[in-house]
Amino acid sequence: MGIGATLTTFATQMLALSIAGERVTETIKQTISGVTCKLPPSLQSALTQTIAIFSSMIVVTVSHADPLNVAKGCAGWLHCRQGWECILFTGILASGGSAVWNHLLDILKATKINTEQATDATLATTNQPLIAV
Repeated sequence: MGIGATLTTFATQMLALSIAGERVTETIKQTISGVTCKLPPSLQSALTQTIAIFSSMIVVTVSHADPLNVAKGCAGWLHCRQGWECILFTGILASGGSAVWNHLLDILKATKINTEQATDATLATTNQPLIAV
């Protein structure tokens, strides 16, 4: 698997985990809204982020997803041993929100298209079949 495909797979898995984590976070926030509305705004924000991290960790645990293992081919430092540290790190990354990972996927897609167009331009000069359709 090439680096572009590896990064796309990593970002796709992180996006899915982020979306699921956000849904769990929203459910928990709705459940405890009576308690949190009495807190100062700074504590509400900290509590929301803490809930998001733990929600994402729960989603990672239940799904058995390991996007860090997918990414180890292009960034070996991302891979962690199977266990709580991998769940914690992935949960923290996923708690950043699906918008972050969706934006990364958009960037990867644009990069792929640009690379294909550049390759097609090169192949066109040598009369070889084009990649992009």
